[in-house]
Amino acid sequence: MAKKLKAPPGTDEANIGTQSFRVDNDHNITVPDGVDTSALELTGGFVPVVETVAVPLGTVLMKHATDKDAACSFEKSGDFFAVPAERVAEMMSHGFLVVESSPVQPAEPAK
Repeated sequence: MAKKLKAPPGTDEANIGTQSFRVDNDHNITVPDGVDTSALELTGGFVPVVETVAVPLGTVLMKHATDKDAACSFEKSGDFFAVPAERVAEMMSHGFLVVESSPVQPAEPAK
């Protein structure tokens, strides 16, 4: 999966070795897996983009600690599994970890 980095203000491209990455309309660059972005992050002012996922109340996002291709019977939400809160301990016993998340805010009623 490609990695997205938020570019610092005024940046129109980033260079890693001989590769050039154009900044998109959202002010991000997209870098393929395996490309080392540490110099951009440590000294270039680029920041990894973290995708947000809505988490229904009573559900916890989890991912496997070591196997990115792990599967389970719960619904997949992005790169994570939406696990009922009462099943978290069981999933942890199989190597899954809780991903930090915020609950979905209730929608405002239509007026």
